[in-house]
Amino acid sequence: MKKLVLKTALITFIAACVVLLSLFGIMSLAAPVAMMNITASLGLGGMSSDYAYEAYGRNEEIGYLARAAEVAYANGNYKKADDRFKELIAHQSFKEYCESRDRDAGAFEGAHTAGTYRAYIYSSASCAKYHLAETKEEKSETINFAIDNTEKNFPEYNAVIALAVEARRAENAEFCGMLKEALKDAVNRGRFDGDNTDLNNVIKFLEDFE
Repeated sequence: MKKLVLKTALITFIAACVVLLSLFGIMSLAAPVAMMNITASLGLGGMSSDYAYEAYGRNEEIGYLARAAEVAYANGNYKKADDRFKELIAHQSFKEYCESRDRDAGAFEGAHTAGTYRAYIYSSASCAKYHLAETKEEKSETINFAIDNTEKNFPEYNAVIALAVEARRAENAEFCGMLKEALKDAVNRGRFDGDNTDLNNVIKFLEDFE
C-alpha cells in the first residue's frame, strides 16, 4: 500500500512538472513580453534580455531592443550586448528614442541623471567592446569608437570617461596607455579642446596609473 501511494505521488509530481514545463514553453512562444517581466522579477537577467530581444523581433518596438542591450550588458554578456547595441545605434529611430528617454528622465521632480541617454548607450557600448577586445587592433577600434562618439565639448559624462574608468578598474596598464595617447592625439588634431578640465583630468587619471 505504501509503495502504491509513493508511486502515485511520483506520477502526480512528474505530471505536474510536465504541465508546468508545457505552460512555460507556451508562454515563451506566445508572450515574450510577459516572460521578460517574469524572468526579470526572478532575477534571471540573461533570460529577460533574450525575451526582450524576442519581443523586439515580433513588434519592432525600439524600447525592447534597448532593454535587451542594456540588460545583456548589465549581466556581463558582452557579445550579445555588443551586437544589440550596434543594432540599437543603427536603428532609424535611435535619435528620437534617446530624446524621449531624456524627456522621461526629467519628467520626475528631483530626477537627476549623470548624462544623456545617448551618452549612457555609447558608454555602455564602448565598455562592452572593451571586454571583447583582444588584439591591439580591436583595442584601437574600441578607443576610436568611444572618441568618435563623444561630443567635441567633452561633457562631464561620456564614453571616453566610462572607458577610462573601466580600464583603470581592471588595472589594464596597456589599454590605459593606448587611451591616453589617443586622447592626446585627438587634442592635437582639434577633436577636443586641450583646455577642457574634464579631459585633462581623464588624461592625468590615466597617466597616474602607468
